[in-house]
Amino acid sequence: MAAILIFGAFLLTAISLLCRKGIGLQESILKAALAVLVVKAVSTEMLSFFNALALRPVFLLWLFINLLSLAALAFLVTRPGNFKRVVRKFQGLTSLTDMSGRSVAFATLTLVIILLTFVMAALQHPYDADSISYHMPRVAHWINQGHVGFYATVNQRQNFFAPLSSYAVLHLQLLSGTDLLSIVPQYGGMLLSLMLVAKISYRLGLGATGQWFAVAVSSSIPMLIAQSHCQQNELVLAALLLGFAWLLMQVCRRPGPTAALWCGSAFGLALLTKGTAFFYCAAIGAAIGGHGLLSFRANPKSVARLSACLAVVIVTGLLFNLPFFYRCRRSGRGFLDNEHTVETRNERIGLDIMSANAVRNLAMHFWLPSDEWNSKIETVVREKIGEQEANPESTFRGLRFRLHPKISCFYVNSPFHLMAALAALVFLPLVKTKKTPRSLLAAWALAVILAAVLFNLLLKWQYWGMRLQLPWMLMTVPVVAVVFFRSRLPRGMLAAAQICAVVLFFMAAIPALVMDEDIPLWSTTRPPLFLRDAESVRFGSREPKLRGETPQERAVEFLKEADPCEVGLMVPRCNASRDYNWWVVFGNNARPGRPLLRHVAPEAWPEPSRPPPEFVIADRRTPRGGIIMDVPYEPVHSEGRIRIYRRMDR
Repeated sequence: MAAILIFGAFLLTAISLLCRKGIGLQESILKAALAVLVVKAVSTEMLSFFNALALRPVFLLWLFINLLSLAALAFLVTRPGNFKRVVRKFQGLTSLTDMSGRSVAFATLTLVIILLTFVMAALQHPYDADSISYHMPRVAHWINQGHVGFYATVNQRQNFFAPLSSYAVLHLQLLSGTDLLSIVPQYGGMLLSLMLVAKISYRLGLGATGQWFAVAVSSSIPMLIAQSHCQQNELVLAALLLGFAWLLMQVCRRPGPTAALWCGSAFGLALLTKGTAFFYCAAIGAAIGGHGLLSFRANPKSVARLSACLAVVIVTGLLFNLPFFYRCRRSGRGFLDNEHTVETRNERIGLDIMSANAVRNLAMHFWLPSDEWNSKIETVVREKIGEQEANPESTFRGLRFRLHPKISCFYVNSPFHLMAALAALVFLPLVKTKKTPRSLLAAWALAVILAAVLFNLLLKWQYWGMRLQLPWMLMTVPVVAVVFFRSRLPRGMLAAAQICAVVLFFMAAIPALVMDEDIPLWSTTRPPLFLRDAESVRFGSREPKLRGETPQERAVEFLKEADPCEVGLMVPRCNASRDYNWWVVFGNNARPGRPLLRHVAPEAWPEPSRPPPEFVIADRRTPRGGIIMDVPYEPVHSEGRIRIYRRMDR
């Protein structure tokens, strides 16, 4: 499988970095992951510029990178002392056998979660509404059009939402010829996030047991489990934000151009992953960067050096985003002022809006499988926020507050983790200071608080917005770990509290594992291709269960007999579009082929520049008077909610 070239490049880069002094195994993994993502982002933009986004150029690119990495590794290993240095760093892993009993328990529970989520991820293809309505469709569109330029679509999130995770999927899908590996970015983001939580905990003064505690707490966050087996981008963003934070700590500790470039790469990649990265990065940058400048206040030269490094971080990060920002601006709708971005940010900034959003976002975590309890929570919240409940200035589409009863990658709550995070922030001033870098700990706590303030101040409330809180939940874990390990309590009492807390957190994670309505743990088959329909067609490269026995497949067979170059799509807007399903049924989701699918609905934007196609698929849509793109069409095939129209002037 050609996709192994990507994993090979990652592995060779990580080993090459180990040859350098002062770089440990975890840091080499982080920087290798950043290097791979940088290659994907830069190469995608460059190949797209030449309309060469295809299998052969991408394969040759990764083959060249592997050969280059192999040559660099051979050169570095042959230099005096480097080989022994790499061996010593791998021998350091033997210290895992000397872990304390608590560390073993925490590591075992974490490993259970990792293995179970791997099983859930390996058995499933894209299934959730966001994945099949804009994350995966744009990958299929890019593959078939040969570039990442904007195209006509009824779901503008395919064009305007930050594309990095889709770039990662694009390379994997092109090289593998299937969407089986589309889960790798999210699952890899989960593993990287757990590692970085441990690294940040170490910087805050915790030992091995404290770091394993932080990893165990992070792995048991229900939303992290739910996100680990979908094709969204929350875990990719969380990993990049934590990486940015840790690398920024390194820059503030020892300012230098190399450290600034690595940190700027993480910063730019985070911005290229999701719009919420802007305020998360602002909170982290203000708190950690400000702490670094204050720590050097007695040395003006060091302040100037650090200021220059911070400027390099910002400029480097923005450079990564210039091509995407340019496409947004060239379209006439900027990245921050397109319709979907505008409707998700608060129309007014105020304390009343921030407090109302904070109350609702906190209350969402206290859902229980009890109608009476949920009704009481909803009543209390409505009394507290009053007229803000359906205020369109602060509420997405004026939705009323309610606790959603479904457990999925959108809605799963984390009540115990939330209460632990809030309590830790309250009791943080009481921790021991002997082994804890108090100023850095205060800066990290400030970053957590600033992120929460900006989240509620800038984003409209939406009842599926708990997934947007996942990076913040992971940011709070090092603070929770510090409180549990540095509180002024007897050692025995602290150990008992740590064990009880981890057990409680893992009990709270069980619903996310076994009660996920979209993909339960025991599921061994992928969900229906066309959600909410009765058909049992599967995704991807595997054979469908009922070939030729569904309306969608019969429609495709009808069109393949005519063998058109293009087929128009008329599908509902937003999450109901599900046009990725049609790419899969035609077999063009991972390789370019006939026909090319393009949106022709009246609300499709940008307006199609090519003439109307010969055939149009109307999926749960009916063209008015048979007119599509000002051209008359006649129905030639109909079954269920699927209709095929043909141009009458051909």
